Amino acid sequence: MTAFTKGEPTKVHHLDRDPEFLMELPAFIQIHRILINRQGLR
Repeated sequence: MTAFTKGEPTKVHHLDRDPEFLMELPAFIQIHRILINRQGLR
């Protein structure tokens, strides 16, 4: 992610075609970490 954003992963970098595919352009970026407890999963 930092290679694309030049070291700023939370800075918004819009692509030329974003308005074609997004209903609105995001003003900020959220980064989430997903944790999985594999114990008990079958």
